[in-house]
Amino acid sequence: NHDVARVATRWSQGKPWDARRVRAHLALLLTLKGSVCLYQGEELGLPEAELTFDQLVDPYGIAFWPEYKGRDGCRTPMPWDANLPNAGFTTGTPWLPVVDAHYPFAVATEMTQPDSLLLPQSGRCTACRDGRSACLPADRLVGRGHHAAALGRCSRYIKLKELTTWPV
Repeated sequence: NHDVARVATRWSQGKPWDARRVRAHLALLLTLKGSVCLYQGEELGLPEAELTFDQLVDPYGIAFWPEYKGRDGCRTPMPWDANLPNAGFTTGTPWLPVVDAHYPFAVATEMTQPDSLLLPQSGRCTACRDGRSACLPADRLVGRGHHAAALGRCSRYIKLKELTTWPV
């Protein structure tokens, strides 16, 4: 949600951004049982935005800087087009800035990339939820290893193999 660090950063456990890890996290989220709620930018794998103190608007971030940077890093605008001011989010002045690090993740850019996070997630993983696929949402973890996990639902299994290399 918009009160904690973005998933791509929060689940990285301090490691650098890695598309393979983000793919695995999104695949897991989209194949688990229950309703899915993607917060804007998660489908692009947006990392937490690094903002300066002067860019903050969150009262908690301002009050507790630098020990707590606030919630603004996950509330920055969605990057739509890297070739437009404010990444196409608005022609006006956005509440928070679009940070330079987010421009390469713009939707228009992702739509043209064969290794995009956006395209596979919007197709394959969400198709798992439509009830017609053999890949129905899972309701339990049935096994895991250093680079693999297996999820189960009734008699069917979803194997998230080689999470570091799985091209979801």
